[in-house]
Amino acid sequence: MTSTAPPEDEQPTSTIAISGLVIALAILFVALRFYIRISTKAGLGWDDFLLLAAVASTILTAVLVLWASAVNPHGNWVAEAIDPSYQFVAIDVFYSKLTFVASVLYFTIAGSTKLSILFMYNRIFSVNRQFRIQLYLASFMVLGWWVGCTVATLTNCIPLRYSWINALADPRYCFNFNIYWMAAGAVEVVIDIVILSLPVRVVLGLQLSRRNKATVAMIFLLGGFVVVTGIIRTILGYHRGHYREPLYSPVEVWTMLLQSQG
Repeated sequence: MTSTAPPEDEQPTSTIAISGLVIALAILFVALRFYIRISTKAGLGWDDFLLLAAVASTILTAVLVLWASAVNPHGNWVAEAIDPSYQFVAIDVFYSKLTFVASVLYFTIAGSTKLSILFMYNRIFSVNRQFRIQLYLASFMVLGWWVGCTVATLTNCIPLRYSWINALADPRYCFNFNIYWMAAGAVEVVIDIVILSLPVRVVLGLQLSRRNKATVAMIFLLGGFVVVTGIIRTILGYHRGHYREPLYSPVEVWTMLLQSQG
């Protein structure tokens, strides 16, 4: 049984540090990318604009998380509270609303980033018809995951207010978010592996310039890191036992790291 009051010494220092780093890196990276693309007259494509959408959503998410942590430093404890005697106060509800919006935005960040990578594949490689079909199929897979998870999160409780008035995921109104978290994370890892493996055959058969070779190498390194991060996030977030809510505190940093890959 969880104690009926949050610990007094808990501070969200790691959340604040990672959120601040994510905002700084996101702005710097996208600014440099757009500057290089424009200054070299390479032109901007869908991959650039999708990345811009991902970065904008990342910044908004980081701001929401920082705001929630400032309003309620013990918000993670509250979100994971399983004691039915604990009553949410006003700051608990406000914290839950902010983090709920952030959780919905996560799928926009991840979805637009994955689509940006697929569009970049299409731009970098001299692709054949078979590879284009694979890119289309992968894109539809990403879109399906993005829309499906967004809708599921928005309807995880009906009426929606049960998403933030307590952390018990009342089975009369809410589905089991703990299992959903695990399933959505597992599917995302599979999609990341598919995206990472798509260009392998094409790359092996191409004569690339040094610049494109470096770009491809960075894609694979980043993709491998994303896959590992996604696996860790999914495993750490799953709340073993008869719980209806995942564990948020162990995965907060890993989630921010995933978002920073935009």
